[in-house]
Amino acid sequence: MAGNGDGTFQEPLGTAADGRPGIPGAADFNRDGADDLVVPDGAGATGTVWMHPTV
Repeated sequence: MAGNGDGTFQEPLGTAADGRPGIPGAADFNRDGADDLVVPDGAGATGTVWMHPTV
């Protein structure tokens, strides 16, 4: 969940996983210094990446 900067959080973001999601991983995919999240699909051919917002 994203923070508001005052000790509270924004509403959670829900998303559906496609089929059987694989093991999630974290890495700095866009080289901004913050880890991003990736969840592969069950077959491993595609996946979903969530980029950490930069300020």
